Amino acid sequence: MGRPAVAPFCLALLGCPLLAELPQFGVQVAVVQPESDLNGGKWVGGRVGASAGVHVLLDLDGGHGLCLRGDATSFRSGPIRLFDGSGSTQLYGEDAKARILALGADYRFHFASSHLEGPYGLLGAGWSWASLTGAALTEGGPVASWPADQRATSFQFALGLGWRFLPQVGGELRYTQSSFRDLGAPGTLMKAPTLSLGLTLDY
Repeated sequence: MGRPAVAPFCLALLGCPLLAELPQFGVQVAVVQPESDLNGGKWVGGRVGASAGVHVLLDLDGGHGLCLRGDATSFRSGPIRLFDGSGSTQLYGEDAKARILALGADYRFHFASSHLEGPYGLLGAGWSWASLTGAALTEGGPVASWPADQRATSFQFALGLGWRFLPQVGGELRYTQSSFRDLGAPGTLMKAPTLSLGLTLDY
């Protein structure tokens, strides 16, 4: 695990002495809509993915909280656009199955001053790993050999809103953004924003 991936967890450890209660452990599942380059440049429509993960919620009192989480998201084969490093010119287009793994931490502010009920906002950061498999070039080139398996890593940030319906059950609308480089060919860029609607279960 690289230094960027470790940073959110180091921040969490610094906050541990401020904990108001013992940590809550939980899981999350979500339906995920890929946007922009990851969905062939379409804002609405196209393939929908699924996500599952685990988290640890640390209550810092006064409505403040920290959520350490890991997610695995998978999308069936579909269009992907690869741009130049500046993101202004499309270089290639391909069809591929995409998987994204992410580790990070969310800062939460619960408007009801309790992490067990009501609405909250979140701001997150972490590190993500993208894996494209079965990739087939559809436009651009010429390319001598297009790799069927492609991998890259990226910093990831997140924004979202959630609601704790019950002390152990909640819902969450979440936007994440990653920018993966050197997929398929050197000098390429794929921006991968996603919009997800999820269910969280804590115990």
